[in-house]
Amino acid sequence: MAVMGGVLLLTLLASMRSQQLALAETTQRLYRDLARELVRNADVGTDAISDLGVLGDEIDLLMRLNPRLEIYLLDLEGRLVAHSAPPGRLQVDRVSLGPIRRFLSGRDALPIRGDDPRHPGRAKVFSAAAIGPEGRTGGYLYVILEGEAYQSISGMLGRSQLARTSATSLGAVSLFGLAAGLLLFRTITRRLGSLGHEVETFMRGDASDPLPPGEGGDEIERLTRAFAHLRRRVERQVGELEQVDRLRRELVANVSHDLRGPLSALRGYLDTLSVMDDEMGAEERRRYLEAALRHTERLSRLVGDLLELAHLDAEGVPLQPEPFHPAELLQDIVRKFELAAHERGIDLSLEDGRDLPLALADLRLLERVFENLLDNALRHTPRGGRVTLALRRLPDAVGVEVADTGPGIPAEDVPRIFERFTRLERERTDSTGMGLGLAIVRRILELHGRSIGVTSEVGVGTRFSFSLPLAPAGRGQPPRPA
Repeated sequence: MAVMGGVLLLTLLASMRSQQLALAETTQRLYRDLARELVRNADVGTDAISDLGVLGDEIDLLMRLNPRLEIYLLDLEGRLVAHSAPPGRLQVDRVSLGPIRRFLSGRDALPIRGDDPRHPGRAKVFSAAAIGPEGRTGGYLYVILEGEAYQSISGMLGRSQLARTSATSLGAVSLFGLAAGLLLFRTITRRLGSLGHEVETFMRGDASDPLPPGEGGDEIERLTRAFAHLRRRVERQVGELEQVDRLRRELVANVSHDLRGPLSALRGYLDTLSVMDDEMGAEERRRYLEAALRHTERLSRLVGDLLELAHLDAEGVPLQPEPFHPAELLQDIVRKFELAAHERGIDLSLEDGRDLPLALADLRLLERVFENLLDNALRHTPRGGRVTLALRRLPDAVGVEVADTGPGIPAEDVPRIFERFTRLERERTDSTGMGLGLAIVRRILELHGRSIGVTSEVGVGTRFSFSLPLAPAGRGQPPRPA
């Protein structure tokens, strides 16, 4: 507002100055030849300086016709010889001849101002003429075109008009500036109020839906969208940190629990062997050593699963996908587990899938998926039960199913089975698992861009299913199984 008012005032002053210069130039141009015509009409000769009578009559006549003029007769040094001013009104007895000579030369641009004998230091536009024939100048006739009376009247009129114009202009600009300022203030405060509300809501911890995203807009709108985006990111990251912290605490607690059991048992067996070695028979010593080995293998398996899951959780795990026959891979996996299934009295079978197309995956990681699923199924299937692997042709993938006839999983526990260190020991027949196998399965499939599903019915069994992407046409074709 203050800047706008200052700019308007400077503009108004510049406009007034331009108008004054234009008026002075017009007046001087209009009356440029007045003094010369006066001298010519008075028929003044070379000795006119001493002959004031004729010139005096002309002055009196001209002053009655145009009272705004002030007429002075100057000698060659600029001293006042005669004048039309009332007695006692003159403040100086001579004027500078420089402006007069410039005026008479006609080379300088108008307006040209000269001295005012009544007001020293105040320059006025004028008309001037040399007295005497050419080459024999005896003096000068000096006519001020804006005399004291004219200046007084025009000054009052000008001041009155200027006051009215200034008041009107300043009033209009003030109203416009006030309206514009109020509108701008309302717009800024409304947007800032909205942004402030977003900040306060975020600080209270109950942030509402963010502002809808959009393109363009001014700085405040972009700032609002940026803050909404930042808020979502912070909320998401805080949630992730809380989840990581929860998992970390659970990991420490579960690892401590799972390590304490086999370590305590292992130490107990070894202490017993150390203390009672001389008193034990060969068969009893063998049982103690076998028990110590089982606990050692359990610790080794737990540590290996932890390291593998940590590696899979690291960002940028490289995959090495290659085309393969799913049936051939599953046949190899089944052969690995046939002996364990036979010892447990479980029927392990693979449905024929030799006519399926090639799939594409990282074979090393995918083998771990099948091994974990089969190990999980065999451990939780009672003697006389059945574990079945099946392959299905899907529109754009190969479907895989691993089903068992174990005790099943209650519906409320199904969402938890892929969490780390989750063991549903009350419903399972074998509690030796560490609760990491299914977590590793899910993570490997996530790296392949796939998910795993599970359906279970208590007393009937559990079925895990997922799909594998098809190999693109033209990739290497490994030989099909016989």
